[in-house]
Amino acid sequence: MASLFLSFSFLLGEFVFANILVGTRFETLQIYLYNMRQTSGHFTSALVMTYFLFIFLLTWLASRFSRGAQS
Repeated sequence: MASLFLSFSFLLGEFVFANILVGTRFETLQIYLYNMRQTSGHFTSALVMTYFLFIFLLTWLASRFSRGAQS
């Protein structure tokens, strides 16, 4: 139950923070994916995989640079 509340509060906070930064005129990635899932499941899947790989690459680069700075 605690993890449910933590996940919900994290996602809600992310949504609120994105709305504060860009306003309501722009769609966030989550809203865009939700709207696109009704039209093309293949496109939505490809977009999610691309987003996952992008985040994975950024995480890997950050860990490599932080490991180099500690040595």
